[in-house]
Amino acid sequence: MIRPDPVSAPPMAELVFEFTAPRKHDEGGLHRAAARARVSYRLTGAGSSRARVEGPWIDFIAPLGPIEARELAWYLESYPGWPFGTFKDRARKLEASLPRWGRQLFDALPGLADQAQAVRGFRDGKGHPRGQPIERRVTVLVDDRGGDGEAAAMLLALPWELVADERGYLFEGKLRARVRRKLPSTEAMEPAEPRLPLRVLLVLARPEEPGVSFLDPRASALPLMEALEDLGDDVALTVLAEGTVSALRRALEAGEREGRPHQVVHFDGHGGYDRKTGRGQLCFEDTEDAAQGNLERQADWGERGRCGGEPTDGPTRVVARFGETLRTSGADSARALLPEATEVSDELAPILRALQAILAGSRDPTLADDPSLDPADAVELALLLESLSG
Repeated sequence: MIRPDPVSAPPMAELVFEFTAPRKHDEGGLHRAAARARVSYRLTGAGSSRARVEGPWIDFIAPLGPIEARELAWYLESYPGWPFGTFKDRARKLEASLPRWGRQLFDALPGLADQAQAVRGFRDGKGHPRGQPIERRVTVLVDDRGGDGEAAAMLLALPWELVADERGYLFEGKLRARVRRKLPSTEAMEPAEPRLPLRVLLVLARPEEPGVSFLDPRASALPLMEALEDLGDDVALTVLAEGTVSALRRALEAGEREGRPHQVVHFDGHGGYDRKTGRGQLCFEDTEDAAQGNLERQADWGERGRCGGEPTDGPTRVVARFGETLRTSGADSARALLPEATEVSDELAPILRALQAILAGSRDPTLADDPSLDPADAVELALLLESLSG
């Protein structure tokens, strides 16, 4: 039975970080995303004044780069599997850095004096009567058209959830703002018809193979279920039986045929950026493994042969596997992972030289400064050297 929603949504106070003409900025050995940027404030919704404040366009260079991104990925994906010993020390060091990173992000854009009016409007709910319900959201909008696609992905991947000013994080306390990331669309889409119950489809994709790091299935599934719990019969949550793209397609098509389409699809799994195609990609479980009932399933790489935007046998993955094996199983096991020098590509050769030096006892951080290294591989190597030296 279709029922109208009896509760109108409160007005939305939205702080928008807008980026256009994204590019990569390399200076002094640092690799950063850069773009033209501005901060704007918008108030929308029934009963609001539809206030709008826009800051001027400025040149933006991200204060955080690949090293911080790799550390966060390690903390979220690898550390839960080894939360002890030297890994715990590394995690504590990273946790202590989070407030500083959040403040650096704030100071680089929304904290600038010429953007301050938009931030004040957002905090105060400008245009909305005080004491009345209001929701807050921070939107990161990156226009990648005509710009560098990889830089656009780097801008979206920055940990905007950490943004904090002198009063604290924007995503906690009284503000309770949530963050969303957007790319522009050139294709008009019909808005979803609001109806109850709200149909939510949860996709849990957990392929298992070298190069695909572990994600705790409780990480987002439990918070999602807790958020929906209070809605009772007004929400219908379906957990997809298998994390394959074919299962997702079947579920969506079935909903359309029945006249009860899913309004929300929540994907919980790996995703990334493919440098060759300039496109993002989600990583699903292999359909054949799922059909055979295999508990351990390979990744569905898709046409581009990538999961999470990285080659499974590329240099970055070699460094990750080498470091993990060296720490847990010793030098002999790590040495067995390395191919013969005569069998490697030009791309892998500089990484192989560095890893052989590490096996010989070197912990020299300048090993990661080799100009022939890809920036992402240099970051992974630098993190490995830092962890071994600690």
